[in-house]
Amino acid sequence: MKHNHLPLLQLSNLEVTYLSDLSQADTQDFISVQDVSFDIQEGELFALVGESGCGKSTLINAVLRTLNPPGVISGGQCFFLGSDLFQITESKLNQLRWSALSLVPQSAMNALNPVLNIWAQFQDVLEKHDQQDLSLKSSMSSSQIEQPSEQELRTLVVETLELVELSADVLKLYPHELSGGMRQRVTIALALILRPKLIIMDEPTTALDVIVQHEIMQVVLRLRDELGFSILLITHDLPLVLSLADRVGIMQKGKLLKVATPTQLLLEPQIDYIAQLIHASKIPIPKALNSKLTIESALPKHQAKTVTLKAKNLVKIYKQKSFWKSTQKTVLQNVNLELYQGETLALVGASGSGKSTLARLFMQMEQPTSGEIYLGEKRLDPKKVDRAFKTQIQMVFQDPFGALNPIHTIAYHLQRPLLIHQVCTAQQVRAQALALLESVGLSPAHEFIDRYPHALSGGQRQRVCIARALASRPKLLIADEPTSMLDVSLREDLLLLLQQLIQEHQLSLLLITHDLSTAQALADQVAILDQGKIVEQGLTTEVFQNPQHPFTQRLVKAIPQTPNLSASQNLREDQSV
Repeated sequence: MKHNHLPLLQLSNLEVTYLSDLSQADTQDFISVQDVSFDIQEGELFALVGESGCGKSTLINAVLRTLNPPGVISGGQCFFLGSDLFQITESKLNQLRWSALSLVPQSAMNALNPVLNIWAQFQDVLEKHDQQDLSLKSSMSSSQIEQPSEQELRTLVVETLELVELSADVLKLYPHELSGGMRQRVTIALALILRPKLIIMDEPTTALDVIVQHEIMQVVLRLRDELGFSILLITHDLPLVLSLADRVGIMQKGKLLKVATPTQLLLEPQIDYIAQLIHASKIPIPKALNSKLTIESALPKHQAKTVTLKAKNLVKIYKQKSFWKSTQKTVLQNVNLELYQGETLALVGASGSGKSTLARLFMQMEQPTSGEIYLGEKRLDPKKVDRAFKTQIQMVFQDPFGALNPIHTIAYHLQRPLLIHQVCTAQQVRAQALALLESVGLSPAHEFIDRYPHALSGGQRQRVCIARALASRPKLLIADEPTSMLDVSLREDLLLLLQQLIQEHQLSLLLITHDLSTAQALADQVAILDQGKIVEQGLTTEVFQNPQHPFTQRLVKAIPQTPNLSASQNLREDQSV
């Protein structure tokens, strides 16, 4: 029997251990999560916050019992709807998954099957559960639930998509045809399709722009109020959870340091690490970078500067032909940009605004419908890509986890471009690869060069990606959301590294981002892209301090704000009086 006063989920003394390799005598078991206990009440949004590597994702996999070897649950209990998830059979657990306990995975870009359209992905979920799981809050009658037809199931799916503000048109599309925000809404709809009691959301707003982040979380909160489910939110975005969560758990190095309401955390941080997280979330711009902006923003505009990259009246139209009709979509409209040697231009826009399309045009991965691109004084030939061009322009991709081939070592990833671009001889290549690692702060380099990507953290992998891009000694780097999947401290370190490399090598950097704090920290100039058009551009400080276009104003307004800690301390003193 269900008792409303009992927690929906109760985790007690969870311990997760990664077992050592018995064939190696000098290795020891590693305890990844240690003595973690918390509960989640019905209708509650409980957030777990911590930096990369603190054990958040390991904890989720333990609760869902999806840990990969050599990870094992070495202690603790997890009660959900009266059953200990660690003790029930796999068959019973499969009945609970999605129907009562569902997951919104991290990174919607990789969570959906790329070879199936959206309708097929919903079918896959529904077919895995018997008809009793389909007794949902929908227009289907009880008689229909016994043997629902495909059309009736389609009606149910359309109703669920409407809950997340998507139309039925997306069902025929494939994941790559959707923007990041639309993909994230699809993953939320998949998690909701069987109306579960608890939804685990693992970094649901990672890699989304601030406007889409705000919209997604508002949809989630509205659905929670309407449908009554609880949420376990896993994130490193402290400002987000302090503004939305009912309670927050802070994790560090596998341990749960504290569980409190957002107000309690701000009034009484007590633990130094929590105070540091709050402080870091309020100061996203490193002081060294801030001083750089202050100095350079006072310089005359483009005085005696050399143009590295120029876009002139760029237009990109995608055409699609079918048996019945031909359609076209204009992604970029008359885009004009100039990037100067030794400077950083931030291209800021919402998901689907055309940022990545523009990057592909600059890299000559695609060709513009019309318009011209110049690298230096040379106009790029849309019909010809030579090695000299590839040597001068390189790209750092958004996802550090997917950008490196998992079957090759770091040495392979760095030595290959050195040889392809004839930077050095085969005899010199290892020494050059070691020097590249040192240049991006992976020191001592000999400890990293023979590792595989899975043995590196997200921040370390992104540094390897930057080192690989530097291998050809380019004039221009295009960085596509380089910090979007990193936590606050790693993001700050990477920004400082990029600033250092720009100054040392006189690189030009095109920074594609939706993170305004990253753009504000690193960029000399900023261009705001909305629906394929540049709607505002100029000095970074001027654009963000005094935004003129309504879209830029929306971007600035949508940034989650961490409440002021000193003001909270004053409030505590007033309350004590």
